Amino acid sequence: MAIGSFVLLLTLVILAPLLAPLSFGEPLTPSQIHQEAWQRVVETARTNAYYRYAIYASRTLAVKHPEVYLMGDALFVDVVTSENGYAKAYEIKDVHDLYFYGNNMTGGPFSFDQVKFEKYSLKENIRLYPPDYPFLQYLDRRLLPLPSTLKLAHETITELELAEQYYFSLKRRGYDKLYVLYCDDESAYIYAYGKLTGMSDLKEREGLSGNPILIFNQESVWYPLMGRDDRVKDPVLKDLAAKYSTEFQTPNLTELESRLISGLRKVTMLNESRQMLMATISAAHTEGTGTGPQVKFQPFLAAWRELRIPTTAWGLFQEIYRIANYLSPITAYLAWTLDQHEGENGLKALTGEYLKYTATPGLPYAHGHTWICMLVGQTIDECYRTQAGHCVWQSASLAAVLDILGMDNYIMEGLDAELFSAHTTVYVPKHNLILNNGRIRERGTVLSRGQKGPFSAVRYISHQGKWANPMIGAYVGILSPKETAAKLQYLRSLHDDAIRGIVMKPQRYSIPYEEFVKRLNDEQEGWKPIELPGEQIAIP
Repeated sequence: MAIGSFVLLLTLVILAPLLAPLSFGEPLTPSQIHQEAWQRVVETARTNAYYRYAIYASRTLAVKHPEVYLMGDALFVDVVTSENGYAKAYEIKDVHDLYFYGNNMTGGPFSFDQVKFEKYSLKENIRLYPPDYPFLQYLDRRLLPLPSTLKLAHETITELELAEQYYFSLKRRGYDKLYVLYCDDESAYIYAYGKLTGMSDLKEREGLSGNPILIFNQESVWYPLMGRDDRVKDPVLKDLAAKYSTEFQTPNLTELESRLISGLRKVTMLNESRQMLMATISAAHTEGTGTGPQVKFQPFLAAWRELRIPTTAWGLFQEIYRIANYLSPITAYLAWTLDQHEGENGLKALTGEYLKYTATPGLPYAHGHTWICMLVGQTIDECYRTQAGHCVWQSASLAAVLDILGMDNYIMEGLDAELFSAHTTVYVPKHNLILNNGRIRERGTVLSRGQKGPFSAVRYISHQGKWANPMIGAYVGILSPKETAAKLQYLRSLHDDAIRGIVMKPQRYSIPYEEFVKRLNDEQEGWKPIELPGEQIAIP
């Protein structure tokens, strides 16, 4: 199974562009799986915009525009520091607290004065992963999103992640012209008005412990590795590079990393404002396309309007973050774990390893929120470090592992009969079971079952690199209505599930399957797939 299942990956639409074929022989190691995933994502990103933005969603440092990470997190900061109720959201540690559904928010906005920077235990990137997990010495250095680093399950953080928190704390106090300096030894510093503060002890410094390889803020970047140099337009950046840089201006790389960096410089290039904005939203890890009684995500909504993408297209994030998970050491190790066992025992081993690090303490499953439910999304790296992430992100995490091994799966969101309660799970046809919040659950159905009955109305479906929010009157996605109808026909035939559809206009209600299929076929006329900025650009 080990080689055969991974070779099947080459035939899938998900990772269609081929590199050198895999060699047959011994089973693949976690490191080999991880390296192959990186190579195929970078190669696929040449012709697939979802993969380009997924690289930004992975939050690797190896991107052409690292300022996007600060820009994305600035949108989050704008929300939580201006809207009431977020001070309390920060203080709540119970990821299952009902407060995170945003219905009864009280108190004032979040303030960085609440953050005790000295509480963190500082670690190198490799030490954020379990000991046996694979790791690429530079490509796997990440700057995870601020929403997650502020709400870690264990307060272990990199100096760069701490520097970002410190950066925004100073921004909120009125400082401008701030810069983050990052060194090859993973030390990080903040420069503000002639003073340099080291993150290792939060004290003023005269110099750096390592060689700076990246100096940046939200506007300017000096990054020799990725070919970025904004010194001409920014005299302060020019002075910083002149004062602190040494002859060693790039990190040590493996031979594989050197090859991949060459490709990453091209596929992560953002050529115009809409591409920059799409990368910013992808890096921000948000679902902030909707509003509730007390929840308003205006900075994110404004971004969606500028991108001209319907706010009902939240499935877009699920697809991008699922692909981002391909790049994680976690995904590679979990895929290797699954591949060591025959049949369903592989899934049992996979979910057992996953829940070891993601499950809520005292509970047999992984779930929960770090902030208001619809504000943030999470990749598999964040699920590990926060021990949170609601059903959408748990499903994206485990589906990515199955994708890596070529194991067919469907991510589906179902709603209950009243269209009130929604839940996202992964259906695995090979074993005829559902993965639900990190564990093996229902059998004999393709949709999760709720406490009040089956989740039957379909609001989201993703299969082999295509997705849709198939709602009549508001259909969006890259899976066509006719394709959706065919897939639902297949899924319904397996267990005669009472699948229903959703009509959005003039009001929201559910309709029987037969009518749903008819309406889907009607939706085909005039339908156009969601198109991302830069989608028509093929990278040489």
